Amino acid sequence: MHETRSKLSPKARRLVQGILQLCAAIGLPATAEKVERERQRAILVGLGCERLQGYLLSRPLSAAAARVLVASAKRVAHR
Repeated sequence: MHETRSKLSPKARRLVQGILQLCAAIGLPATAEKVERERQRAILVGLGCERLQGYLLSRPLSAAAARVLVASAKRVAHR
């Protein structure tokens, strides 16, 4: 979704919506990758995408650092 750096064209928006709907219909999770900007995140979340991956959320982590991140997220979620 490189177009999301500025705006999402109507054609690209329909494509993303279609992919998300297809995944939902067949029971598969959809993950948007390469989310690097807040605008991309906002567009994807607005379209119903619940799983995001990319530099906006975290740079690559070592296995140990990833475990710490997951553990801290679980603690926050259980509050």
